Amino acid sequence: MSILIERAENADQPELHRLWEAVFGDSPETVQSFFDRFPPEAAGWVLREDDQIRAMAYLLPGSWLLTEDGMQAVGYVYAVATDPESRGRGYAGQLMRAMMDFADQRSLLLYTRPAEESLFPWYDHRMEAGSVGYMEEIEFAKSGASDLPVVPVEALTYQALRETQLGAKPHLLLSEALLRVQKQYLIEAGGDLLKVGDGCCACEMRDGRLYVLELLADDEKAAMEALMQHFQAENALLRRVSECAGTPVVCWRGKAPDSTNWGLFLE
Repeated sequence: MSILIERAENADQPELHRLWEAVFGDSPETVQSFFDRFPPEAAGWVLREDDQIRAMAYLLPGSWLLTEDGMQAVGYVYAVATDPESRGRGYAGQLMRAMMDFADQRSLLLYTRPAEESLFPWYDHRMEAGSVGYMEEIEFAKSGASDLPVVPVEALTYQALRETQLGAKPHLLLSEALLRVQKQYLIEAGGDLLKVGDGCCACEMRDGRLYVLELLADDEKAAMEALMQHFQAENALLRRVSECAGTPVVCWRGKAPDSTNWGLFLE
């Protein structure tokens, strides 16, 4: 048995499609929209056993952590998956170690959002993170009208709106490629990247309910009213950064303030 961990190749796309669809259940079109922005040879890592891909992970480049001390390149660990028939052999952990070594050699800060809370101990242990960021979820019910305009925007416009709202707070400057993928995912889920008044929002619909994954606005309540009005929703759930312990949503490896706004996560 021969095991090799290496960067993925363009020729791996058919096998990576198969593995992604088998593990995550996404459509071929959704997977391809991701590969169009983050080709396997640019962002993919694979573990091969006897020349067959048994596990994969993606280290998404192009974003930056902005703090009062300057800028630091960051990598987003995403879509870590093991072939169902090959689980329990430590393959995903080996991939994480290889990506951490790669990041350490390049002084790259790593972060990830585990797909579910139960996976946090696994990532926290393997990333040797010791750093966890929290979010809280706030319920809103429609109670009135709002005259704030709600307009879909492209990735670069959203990026600029985020920067204006976040200002000097420690945060991620998200790459255009990541925001383009995010926009596609949101549209497929009945939402979008939006300008709300002078602020910005990323949202989607789930089972007829509005989920706001990020909202940066001067008047949060007015913005939520405008969004519920726009989507004809009677209630909504807002996810926002928590200053205290709440639901853990991100763990990271590297130097970053605990108050960092990690922004959007591909879901």
